[in-house]
Amino acid sequence: MIEMDYTSDQQSIAAFVNKLAKTYDRAYWVRKAENNEYFLHEMWDEIAKNGYFGMVIPEEYGGSNLRYSDLIVFLEELAKHGIITLHFISFFMDCILVMHGDEKLKRNFLPKMSSGTYFSFAITEPNAGSNTFEITTRAVRDGDFYRITGQKLFMTGGDESEYMVLVTRTIPHDEVDDKRSGLSLFVVDSHSDGITMQPQDVEVFTPERQYTVFFDDVKVPAENIIGEENKGFDYLFDGLNLERIVIAAYSIGLGKYALEKGIKYAKERNIFGDPIGAYQAVQHPLTRAYIKLHLASLAIKLQQGP
Repeated sequence: MIEMDYTSDQQSIAAFVNKLAKTYDRAYWVRKAENNEYFLHEMWDEIAKNGYFGMVIPEEYGGSNLRYSDLIVFLEELAKHGIITLHFISFFMDCILVMHGDEKLKRNFLPKMSSGTYFSFAITEPNAGSNTFEITTRAVRDGDFYRITGQKLFMTGGDESEYMVLVTRTIPHDEVDDKRSGLSLFVVDSHSDGITMQPQDVEVFTPERQYTVFFDDVKVPAENIIGEENKGFDYLFDGLNLERIVIAAYSIGLGKYALEKGIKYAKERNIFGDPIGAYQAVQHPLTRAYIKLHLASLAIKLQQGP
């Protein structure tokens, strides 16, 4: 069902996802997970062919220049069909490059993002999970390059990606008074010399894989830095704030998927000649779930902006 308050663009987005889900449905998702396949290649390629990876990228870089709220609709509609994967959260990296990349960086990488090239995101470290300020992965300027050394964890689709957005320190944590200073972001070829990846054994049933990634004196062109050296904190959180909204939209969509399954079962399961949905003991929790999902949707609409 397409939401009544969708704009015409959003109705078109929802119609595309509904059509997509007829081929790449929850059964497709489960089959991929059961077969230990870690990327939804066929579905990803179909989305790329129809231009949806360039939704929030300006037209001059191959995108559609739609609004963030349109992107949220796309992801929530996917989740409403039970076809979620963390690979799609990579959309927030588009926004970091659009807002803070220089012109050359934009022209090098935004068309790739628009066409569906997968970019992974490298931030979490063994001793720096939620506290990004304490990361120790170091980038040191060496002429026209930076040399990067360090380690990352829980990198979704690292080996499956062509590029990554990498969060580093160009000034060590203990050498700055303001811990927000000294962070720098780079676009890095995921298979550069000096990068090795090890799959992590994560007990999650999903068609994706997390990686531990090691950087051993990896040379990255200096022109691949996003924005200015040492000022990556602001750039990073411009993206991470959007990522939170993206995850929330995914969660709401998946909640609606689960609620629809619950309602369907309540209509079909009979006891004593009546469907169990006829009893208030079943009606009330389903109703509460509906109300909470609706309130969460309203909260996202207030936060997502234009």
